[in-house]
Amino acid sequence: MSKKDPKLERLQASATFAHLGDRRLKALAPYTDDVDVRAGTTLMAQDSLPHELVVLVDGTADVVIDGTKVSEVGSGAILGEMALLEHGTRSADVVATSDSRLIVISRRAFAGLLEKFPEIAEDLKSLASARAEENARRTD
Repeated sequence: MSKKDPKLERLQASATFAHLGDRRLKALAPYTDDVDVRAGTTLMAQDSLPHELVVLVDGTADVVIDGTKVSEVGSGAILGEMALLEHGTRSADVVATSDSRLIVISRRAFAGLLEKFPEIAEDLKSLASARAEENARRTD
């Protein structure tokens, strides 16, 4: 009996990546890291340069812009895609509000992922655009 790959299982369970199918997910899995963080951990800081994309597998986090909480995100949320796609800085602080499990994809792996799977880039661009509009409304 073969041992299940926990990274592959997490990717399969993620709405973000599940549609890629097992063959593509097996190729992606080595480029991901599973990370557990404690409540209160800053996942990303506003105005910092992006180094990774984060998928919140389990847990919750607050999104804070200029010191004001604009939203709370939960399991399944994708974090950090806007800055990676736009080659800019982070638009918000994101702080875990519960102990959380993350899938982390480095900037380099993310770039390779977008080259191999352009459909993910389109999905993430749509998500990033909608999130930017929502953040602008909340901070006005």
